[in-house]
Amino acid sequence: MNTCSCGNLVDSRYKQCPRCEAVAVLGIAPDAPEMEIRSAYRLLAKAWNPEKFQDDQKLKEAAEEKQKDITTAFYFLTATSTEHSRDERPCYVSRGKTSEVQSAPGKVSASSQAPVFNPRASSLMQSGDEIKTCVRIWPKLKLFLKIAALICAFFLGGSIWTGFRGHNTGSTQAANAKVSDPRAGEETPVETFLDEIKKDLESLDPRESAQSTDPQTDQPASRNVTRVQTGKIHTAASNVQPAANIIRPYVTVGSTRDEVLAQQGTPTASSEDKLIYGKSELYFKNGAVAGWRIDPDSSAIRVKVWPQYTINPSPEYFTVGSSRDTVLAVQGTPTALTEDKYEYGGSEVDFRNNKVVGWKNDPASTPLRAR
Repeated sequence: MNTCSCGNLVDSRYKQCPRCEAVAVLGIAPDAPEMEIRSAYRLLAKAWNPEKFQDDQKLKEAAEEKQKDITTAFYFLTATSTEHSRDERPCYVSRGKTSEVQSAPGKVSASSQAPVFNPRASSLMQSGDEIKTCVRIWPKLKLFLKIAALICAFFLGGSIWTGFRGHNTGSTQAANAKVSDPRAGEETPVETFLDEIKKDLESLDPRESAQSTDPQTDQPASRNVTRVQTGKIHTAASNVQPAANIIRPYVTVGSTRDEVLAQQGTPTASSEDKLIYGKSELYFKNGAVAGWRIDPDSSAIRVKVWPQYTINPSPEYFTVGSSRDTVLAVQGTPTALTEDKYEYGGSEVDFRNNKVVGWKNDPASTPLRAR
């Protein structure tokens, strides 16, 4: 047995352990970190590039052998313990040709003994340029893979969300009643009386109640009717219940008088264009809420108003010339709302043609984020 310069025992056929042989090929210190190993490999691979010796065939062949040795040493020093055993001794092309160890009679020389076959090292020795190419393009490839993964996750999430919404919509549509036309013998979907009431509330003033007319008699039609898609009208007064008022969680601009009464109950005072609850007032125009002045201490009226258009990115302040939507996005729902003014406690924002023309800031109540 021989002792390597690093202190490890090696076979008597060799003078150095496999690691010391590898660091000697790369010309680095035995305790060099991986970054230094890779740097030395790149430098030597560039210096011994066979393409630099196109004019001299012998030098080109020597460079190819040297580059294979450099690649083999680099693989041995950077491979993990799971990829190969550290006891393997890599074979070097140039050293196998120049160093022959004389053996005693009856013994086999070290150079004549078959080296341990390492398929991974062999493949690297044959494709050193491919390794350099892979090292160079790996950062770009890794970035591409991350982007592809994000895109796949985005489309997968969108598909799941679309399927979820489609399932809910299908369940709602399946809940619509069906009636059988005895003359046609087919089931026909029905537009229920509640659906008609919802459409009337969206398009008409609830106080006018949109008295419908029977197209056959020119007389007001009964409200308790069920209309089928075939165009026939069948009275069903005994089967249809009166529509209940829809109670919404907020009062907002456009809420009808009936919706406010269903939510808030009987007011303390009322007129054609105003409902009063304690010290809070709701103003009406054409039967719909057009503004308010809320006193949270006297009555718990929940009001809400949203911007008509989404503002992205969300603004941090408003200024002269800003739209109503910008003020709503910055300050939220006002405590008092009219056509030309928003009030936030003691602070006021004045409008003209839906644009901010001035304001009065009261930091003691609700400060305005204005510039």
